Amino acid sequence: MKKLNLEELAKKLQEEQLMKKDYVIPSTHLKMVNGKIVVYNPTKDAELSKILYESGISTVVDDSQQMELDLLPIAHEQIASKLGIPKPFYDRLLNSKQEVNLPCLDFNVNHFFKNEPASYFLRTFINQEENNGVMRALLSDKFKVIDHFDILMAALESIKESGVNVQITDSALTDRRMYIHFTAPDIEVQSKELLSRYRLPNGSGGEDSGIVTGFVIANSETGFSSFYIAPRINIKVCNNGLIIKKESMRKTHLGEKLEEFSQIKWSEQTKQKNLELIVSQIKDAVNTFVSLDFLGKQVQQLEEVGNVKLKNPMNAIANVSKELSFSDEKKQKLLDYFIQGSQTTAFGVSQAITYYAHNDADADEQFELEKVGYDVMANIEKFDTDYLTKSRSQEHTSELQSRFGISY
Repeated sequence: MKKLNLEELAKKLQEEQLMKKDYVIPSTHLKMVNGKIVVYNPTKDAELSKILYESGISTVVDDSQQMELDLLPIAHEQIASKLGIPKPFYDRLLNSKQEVNLPCLDFNVNHFFKNEPASYFLRTFINQEENNGVMRALLSDKFKVIDHFDILMAALESIKESGVNVQITDSALTDRRMYIHFTAPDIEVQSKELLSRYRLPNGSGGEDSGIVTGFVIANSETGFSSFYIAPRINIKVCNNGLIIKKESMRKTHLGEKLEEFSQIKWSEQTKQKNLELIVSQIKDAVNTFVSLDFLGKQVQQLEEVGNVKLKNPMNAIANVSKELSFSDEKKQKLLDYFIQGSQTTAFGVSQAITYYAHNDADADEQFELEKVGYDVMANIEKFDTDYLTKSRSQEHTSELQSRFGISY
């Protein structure tokens, strides 16, 4: 997923705003046909007929309107979850090359839509010019919308009012979430204790021991998280980000039950009400996180937990990889970054994680790994122990021994 600058993010969000259509539809008026979702009107309900007609992409079948929607992968994921269909089984039917399997998926989905009725909140993109629609998400009919564009505008307004030099360093937009990274370049603390011995995997490092404060905003329009804001400190020498999860603020996407057979058209008054707490939290974040006092305390804590020397460095990486469900390839990269970082400390493990997040992960994985980095450091004793498998890997043992004087 390409990272976006502020101009690119704003343009993308404006384009999406024009295509967003939200509907509340009973499951008895939903069906799957060839792996796509069809909103149809077997009862010929007048309100639903109007909604479908106004979508601009509906067709008439048996004298009633219906609308066909392609599905994003996350929408398939949510259908399986909502209906209680095991995801591996669902995916096997969806992705199989055997023609008989897709009708089997349709049958299973339609069985539960019909026999376990519920109302769902459908988030879609409708492109009338190209005559197609995409279902982005299948959500609870109590889902409260907090849209990305409104959050971006609220953040920029709050930062402007604060008068503090806060900059957007990068952002990303995925099907699951929007991420925006903010830094305050004038708020910096030196930590030679942590960074004087650190080396980047490319061999450089040690010249800059600066740590800069900032924060991250994350939001999901498709049901994958609350609105989330947390401090994110930036290690200048490597540009790694570390999210301080324990200081986070959040706002859930849960509201009142929405009315069936309705197209949700959010009024400016409703949007403003939903955003009041968001604006307040962003202002609190700027006032709290963007201060020398706050950063100083965070760096002090980093030095306390980060300088813990590892007793079992290789095992620590293996255990962390196992905790993160890393593949063998990811585990190997994490180990390489740890070795090349030249620090057999809890901070060295965290740096390997965040370096991987910054250089190899997509935006969704980067966010999760940056949240994990601090927790791993603060709980290193959980990982700095025996690797509890019979097939303990001995890769890089000789290199670790020669570089760090480790013996087994």
